[in-house]
Amino acid sequence: MDGAIHSHREELAARANRQYGYFTAGQASAVGYVSNHHSYHLKQGNWLRIGRGLYRLGGWADTPDSEAMRCLLSLRHKDGTIQAVASHSTALCLHELSESAPEVTEVTVPPGTDREAPPDCRLHCSELPRCDIMRKGELLYTRLLRTFCDLEPVLPRQEWENAVRRAVENGKIRKELVMKMGWLKSAESPFQESPNTMNNDASAGRRLHLSSLSRAGFTLVELLVVVAIISILASLLLPILGKAREMAREISCASNIRQIGLGHQMYSDNNHGYFIRADYSAFGVSYYTWSWALGLNQEQYVPDISIYACPTMMSFNPLYSEFSTGTASSSRFLYVHYGYNVYHLGSSYKYTWNWTSPPAKFSQVKNPSATILLADSFGRTSYLSGIYVGTYQIQDGTFSYQILIHDRHRDGAQVQWVDGHVSHEKDACVRFENDGAVGGTAEYFDRN
Repeated sequence: MDGAIHSHREELAARANRQYGYFTAGQASAVGYVSNHHSYHLKQGNWLRIGRGLYRLGGWADTPDSEAMRCLLSLRHKDGTIQAVASHSTALCLHELSESAPEVTEVTVPPGTDREAPPDCRLHCSELPRCDIMRKGELLYTRLLRTFCDLEPVLPRQEWENAVRRAVENGKIRKELVMKMGWLKSAESPFQESPNTMNNDASAGRRLHLSSLSRAGFTLVELLVVVAIISILASLLLPILGKAREMAREISCASNIRQIGLGHQMYSDNNHGYFIRADYSAFGVSYYTWSWALGLNQEQYVPDISIYACPTMMSFNPLYSEFSTGTASSSRFLYVHYGYNVYHLGSSYKYTWNWTSPPAKFSQVKNPSATILLADSFGRTSYLSGIYVGTYQIQDGTFSYQILIHDRHRDGAQVQWVDGHVSHEKDACVRFENDGAVGGTAEYFDRN
């Protein structure tokens, strides 16, 4: 009998150690403590009552980790499983990047959770994919990238940027990823003028001013020569500056399409390898109401809708500038500036001629490095009328010429391939789309 009691005590202690001293009535019963004996252990001081059906062994100190564990167990599912995840400022503290311990514990719970939160716990409601969650013992909390995405709209900007810098300095996140995400757009200037330098400059300025008073002004010929030189320099520099500006836009566009492609990849990883469906118009849901771009945003695979806007496309026509301001309505997602390979990946229409057929699985794509996932796009009808409008899909030439790849960057387009790499493709509209239009195999779109 004593051996059984000792075994029960060890099993419960092992469970509590993984949960910062906490355990539930169900967990105690599972290791052999009969439910009508729980009150005995409370009276003896062996256990401490924390909440309904929640206890703690003595000798444990309160820490941010233990407070988070308490909230997660308080919000457990009816079957006893942990369904809440520490997030936002609490997750930042668990990553050891917070300047101070948060005043309240913030957790994210699935939609429909009916558990009442403890008074010192703040709830956020969202369906977190597994790839956004990490574990410390039995404590679940959001990964650092998701934590920063959650905190960006709610933390003061300076405090948020300081946390990002600490993460880079501590090696918790790569600097290249931070720069690609656009989180730290500009670094502090390494050049600081000293007071001595400023004084020397001021003295030099006074000497130059005094010496200029001792000579006559410019003659008309000298002025004309200066104007001519400035004109020549401007004619040489303006095209270079224009090319540099367009190159910057092209780099930004490549970053946008790479992030959208990453969202597609994460969606596929979390959905048994299936690509996201292009739209649900075949099921009676208007594509003005839902399309793939809106779906990736709603499920937080692409949380920032500004990356749906190509800077070069906006310079042609800022008709749908809502993407850059983050105010786009659901119907506007039809006009994102990057088209999706909808007939071969976003559906199986090409292979079944049935619009209700499921989208492709990643494993069905025989040559991912040569199969288009996304590309710069526009609608040809609007294009011919002089208005550039993006579109959420691209079609190979076997279907129509109304939805096309748009060669808007140095006579070429940015293309995101299924294997994840992005490339600038010269004359992409003609090279890729004509492949199917002349009776070819549409090999750049075809999953086979």
